[in-house]
Amino acid sequence: MAKKKKRPDWDDGRTIASMNVDGMPWYRPGPDLPGSGDARPEEGEEGEDGLLRPGKREEPPVLRGRALRRLMVSATLIGLVLALVFVGAAFLFIQLLLHVWN
Repeated sequence: MAKKKKRPDWDDGRTIASMNVDGMPWYRPGPDLPGSGDARPEEGEEGEDGLLRPGKREEPPVLRGRALRRLMVSATLIGLVLALVFVGAAFLFIQLLLHVWN
């Protein structure tokens, strides 16, 4: 039998925010709020606590072929443009410093 730790006077044992989050190692599916029981509202409906539950999530579309290549080329070009902006700013900064020091 495990001993219960003595709680400080200010701790009444209530859960303020549930840490049961998808993706965490301690995640357990089920009701998130203490005292809500096993009955969870359907997705997209209002729960007993007055909060609206989100609807079902749709899977993101899978890109293949031409659309995937187009996305990859666009992302690469955006990266190159940003790199050129930073290189240009560094060049101008160095030129300014050379002008001030001479």
